[in-house]
Amino acid sequence: QSTLIDSFVALVDGDDSIEPDYISSYIAKFEEGTECIVFDENNDGIIGPNDGLKGLLEWTISRGPYRKIVKTSLAKKALFDESLRIGDDLLWSTYVLLHSNKTIATKDIKAFNRYLVTVNPNSITRAKISNRKLIDYCLGWIRCYELFIKSNLDDEHVKQLFINEIAINYLSLEGSKNRHFDNIQKPRYKEVKSFIKEHKVITKFIPKNKIQKKQRFIFKYFKPFYHGISTIYHKL
Repeated sequence: QSTLIDSFVALVDGDDSIEPDYISSYIAKFEEGTECIVFDENNDGIIGPNDGLKGLLEWTISRGPYRKIVKTSLAKKALFDESLRIGDDLLWSTYVLLHSNKTIATKDIKAFNRYLVTVNPNSITRAKISNRKLIDYCLGWIRCYELFIKSNLDDEHVKQLFINEIAINYLSLEGSKNRHFDNIQKPRYKEVKSFIKEHKVITKFIPKNKIQKKQRFIFKYFKPFYHGISTIYHKL
């Protein structure tokens, strides 16, 4: 990233591709002072950090670094966390949306479908779920939440969306089939558990569907049996 010139950059995953008019669909929205242009299916025009994070959390803005063009000086500051095997792109996108002085959203469908995603079954996001992936994803969301808190943005709705994401991924981790952690995973797992307890994440979690309601109920009232019940559920 140190070689980037001070203009704009669009990031593309190594196994994906873009069509010739992909970049121009973003540039068409450019205004003086713009530092980030994103595809957002719900917004068109200037958006603030809270709207950007809301879009990210509600999937109307891509969670990865793609389908965005970002001022290079900002992109260089938003370095990827190499300690995370997965979830580092969430942290990058959160940083960009929080620190962009002027973000413009576009609904132009070209900005979405001119980015061509290759479905690779061996990619890190689609490969078999492991404890390492679940722990890293929890840590990724926790670090995004911490960035949000440090920014002093006062938006309870966005705060709740972060809590929900952390809770959903933590419950998946606690209910995973393999509960054996190696010496690298143990301290990271403890970091996740410590955050969950300190911030009362499960208590604050607002489920979106029946499965999440059942998960929260079992974890809150039958915590010692949660893993066993989840294992039986997976088998069924």
